[in-house]
Amino acid sequence: MACDIFQSGYDIAGGGTFGSKDKPRTKEQADYNLKYLIAAALLDGQVGPAQLEPQRIQAADAQALLARIDVRPDEAFSARYPQELNARVTIRMKDERQFVQEKLALRAALRTRCPGSALWKNFTGSARPMLTPSCASGLSRRFKNSTAGLSPT
Repeated sequence: MACDIFQSGYDIAGGGTFGSKDKPRTKEQADYNLKYLIAAALLDGQVGPAQLEPQRIQAADAQALLARIDVRPDEAFSARYPQELNARVTIRMKDERQFVQEKLALRAALRTRCPGSALWKNFTGSARPMLTPSCASGLSRRFKNSTAGLSPT
């Protein structure tokens, strides 16, 4: 399995100048570790707070899968950075079938306002396990009042 990314992304999260990403043990080592984040996404179908718990990071399945992921800088992606923040993940199966997913992100798109509904969904997905029901309800009311004039899409 491979992840191709622009040079700066490789340096920070892929094992470049900021050091090896081969054996994360803590949240601080895992949350900027493309190998671990890809492994967690494939194993769990998501990356959220639960995937950044030490027991999940250190789990044998996550450690074994991340050891099979190669992160490498891509010259074409690097040439278009910082205007574009691009990545490509390639999975090669034992029977030689290959699956490729490429994400091309324009930096300007990252500054586009996130729709209120998506913002709330992302927030509650991350925060809900830490909130009491009454706190979650109060936050929901405040959020809806503060975003009343925004598009719900």
